[in-house]
Amino acid sequence: MSQIVFDAIAYAAQCHQGQYRKATQIPYIVHPVSMVRFLARLGAPPELQAAAALHDVIEDTEATYEDVAQRFGDRVAALVNGVTEQDRSLGWRERKERAIAHARACTDVEVLALKCVDKLDNLSDIREDQELHGEELWTRFKSDRPAQIWYYQTLTKLFSEKLDATKYADLAQAMEAVFEAVFGSRA
Repeated sequence: MSQIVFDAIAYAAQCHQGQYRKATQIPYIVHPVSMVRFLARLGAPPELQAAAALHDVIEDTEATYEDVAQRFGDRVAALVNGVTEQDRSLGWRERKERAIAHARACTDVEVLALKCVDKLDNLSDIREDQELHGEELWTRFKSDRPAQIWYYQTLTKLFSEKLDATKYADLAQAMEAVFEAVFGSRA
């Protein structure tokens, strides 16, 4: 593993210090590190792995695009920016519609892989929480279960199409399997 990845994990841990995964006592940094793990197993380049570690620092911490670019370079900053929600003041549905539209228009395979691995890890956490807490888990979200199905089903299909025949096709296939496990149907 390249030094940039270790540096990115350390910086992300610092930025996310004191943050937890939604409605849990799990330190937030576990999520970006899990994403790095998925990408490392696929032989993703160090810049993409670093971006996975940093994927939420612009959106959810005091870090800025300039901070990330200065520390990790323009490519890492561009990857992170490619998955950053630009307007958090919007409602849940509108933010998700924009995220889907952005993914649909995106031609950068690495940005798509980063988006996919983020959603794959989120869905994996949902699956584990569903086993522990049952249907009660849906109360922690800003939307109901049908809205979550719409969002994840749309993205699962999109990633399957856009990542097919790339080195990241396994991410999309894994997301399809986890979607089916969580929602009981194929995407």
